[in-house]
Amino acid sequence: MCDDVSVNDAPFYVMGFIDGIIVRDPDIALKMLTPATRLQASNSLVDTMAAIHAVDPVAVGLGELGRHDGYIERQLKRWYSQWNASKTR
Repeated sequence: MCDDVSVNDAPFYVMGFIDGIIVRDPDIALKMLTPATRLQASNSLVDTMAAIHAVDPVAVGLGELGRHDGYIERQLKRWYSQWNASKTR
């Protein structure tokens, strides 16, 4: 991570190129990946999401980022509204 804003007017980081495919839809996964590779990728995704959700936002300086109270109630209301907006009558 480069925090020197004189370099790019903003903090930034540089990553190395990793050769591979980008799975943007199920057809790409079915065509380009073996069943074993799809299983490995799926398990890796679940493990990564679990690790992200195990992070304490306050402990990493993100405590003020959003509202923490009433999340489940807000999310359920959002999903219900989205479902009502998309269902066919």
